[in-house]
Amino acid sequence: MKKPLLLLFLFFIVQRTTLLACNANFTHTYACAGDTVFFEALDQAAVYTWDFGDTASGVANISHDTDSYHIFVNPGTYYVTLFVNIGAEWDYKTQILHIGTDCFNADFSELCGGNKDFNFTNESTGAYTSVLWNFGDPSTGTSDTSTSVNAYHAYSTTGTYTVTLIISDGTQSDTLIRQVTVQPTCLTATFYNFLGGDCVQNTTTMQVSYFGNPTSYYWDFGDPSTGISNFSTDSLGVHAFSAVGVYLVTLVVSDGMRTDTFYTVQDIIDCDIYPGNANRDGEVNMEDLFAIGISFGDTGTSRSTTSLSWAPQTCADWSSGNFMGNMYVQRLVDKKNADCNGDGSIGLHDVDAVNLNYGNHVPHYAHNDLMMPLQVRVTDPVLEVNPGVFNYLANDTVTLSIDLSALDSVWNVYGIAATIHYDPNHIVPGTMSISFGNGWLGTSGNDMFGLYKDFYADGYIEFGMVRNNKMNANGNGAIATLQFVLNGNTGSMAFEVDPLVKMISIGMFSSQEIFTPVNVSTNSIQAVITGVDDFTLSPMVLYPNPAQDKFVVSLRDGNSSGEWYLLDAVGKIVSHGIQSNESVHSFSISTDDLPAGVYSFSFHSNGKQFQKALTIVK
Repeated sequence: MKKPLLLLFLFFIVQRTTLLACNANFTHTYACAGDTVFFEALDQAAVYTWDFGDTASGVANISHDTDSYHIFVNPGTYYVTLFVNIGAEWDYKTQILHIGTDCFNADFSELCGGNKDFNFTNESTGAYTSVLWNFGDPSTGTSDTSTSVNAYHAYSTTGTYTVTLIISDGTQSDTLIRQVTVQPTCLTATFYNFLGGDCVQNTTTMQVSYFGNPTSYYWDFGDPSTGISNFSTDSLGVHAFSAVGVYLVTLVVSDGMRTDTFYTVQDIIDCDIYPGNANRDGEVNMEDLFAIGISFGDTGTSRSTTSLSWAPQTCADWSSGNFMGNMYVQRLVDKKNADCNGDGSIGLHDVDAVNLNYGNHVPHYAHNDLMMPLQVRVTDPVLEVNPGVFNYLANDTVTLSIDLSALDSVWNVYGIAATIHYDPNHIVPGTMSISFGNGWLGTSGNDMFGLYKDFYADGYIEFGMVRNNKMNANGNGAIATLQFVLNGNTGSMAFEVDPLVKMISIGMFSSQEIFTPVNVSTNSIQAVITGVDDFTLSPMVLYPNPAQDKFVVSLRDGNSSGEWYLLDAVGKIVSHGIQSNESVHSFSISTDDLPAGVYSFSFHSNGKQFQKALTIVK
């Protein structure tokens, strides 16, 4: 049960539903099974959570992008929900999406807007190029037809009308005819926030805004194991869900003349604390650093146990009697979750729990919290591993800069989480690491902290870094340092930044998490020349290798005169020469006219032959 202060806040929100700053409405395309459906949020300045209602397909069901997409593998009816948050205000909308197997099919839905006005949403499937509506109301003249994808019509009077939608791609067409009844009044219900909570430990209240004059209500919470409590005839849906899971909630309303049915998806999760799951998204990963950095220094009720073991632990809500005890990480999440070690304060010690339990998942948690790629522009910041201009030998310790840059500067950054892929065949096991020193994002141990996890067998390293002073940073260039030791394998080694980068800013509320788009880059280094002993043991050394416009042949044992050949990858001689000056122990050979590739250099002197591989780059 919430304290009076929060109840007063809830009452205030309910009383001003028409003035909410955020709007969770969205549009989407239509497709058949296996195609991509694109979603666009109408509110382009908020914190977003998409739930596609598709937990059975094995693909990512959750996204936090402004605009997102999802592939519905199986045909069926899906309830797609968008939740948005701006500062201290929330909103959400659920839309029903039908995925079939007919990939060219005319379809639409209609919604009464009052005063005999109707909005028609085109739900057709297929790559159609033209649309024609006929609203069956000839008395309205030219307004009786429309070629808009989605249409609006103000009917002249009440009654039943025949609406026709025709779609065409120039070769084929499809037609849908449906009757629409226009009444003096209409009835709608809109679910608009999650303020009641979504924890299995709490009672959930589903706030609804009604349009029209409903006189009766019937709720089915989709939770039959609760018996008669699964149903209600109250105007607001209040229910204590029996277990963790995703529930389809059905609301039937009537005004005596018209009856309509509305749906919402309610996600009920385990809100006991699992140490390390700081943002309560069900998985311990680098994003949990964001929750710690956002609420860094905040204090509240300590737990009876301060164990870091991966097991559910109970703790009183920090938000009890104090609304600011919540943080806005994905949803209205109590800050007690970021107090990973349970000592009553949020700080660097809580990072230990993230490190210890990294990769763990909360049992039975419904979300697969993978982020879809953000839509990026060329002007967005670029995250990359800077390869420098050096070539490296075996057993070299290589230090490379991890850069976050833009044409001007990167503005308003509070934290970042990313993955760098690499080829482990070039790396000495256990030597890959990331250090967080004095980059422009902050100084480790002062106003910023970071964590990395190396997965050598799979060839990638994950890292996260976040500020801790509730102030964004601006800058350009290095934010961290990548370091490793090369083994004896020759060739080019690439570093590819995974596009699923999460970069956050904080808004006017210190605990507001906003994701921003980032470009990524792939860069390479020339990993190894020919081995660690080249300069001390070999009678012939080639450098630089790889070469660009020329390379130098260095002879170490007095065999300074002889004949040389440069062969391409198929054994063809592409260059040839004679070195006759015995007093000169090194000479250069131009590669200006040769294309990039792998070559073989052979030197013959006094009956001996020396041969080495040479790489030419352009």
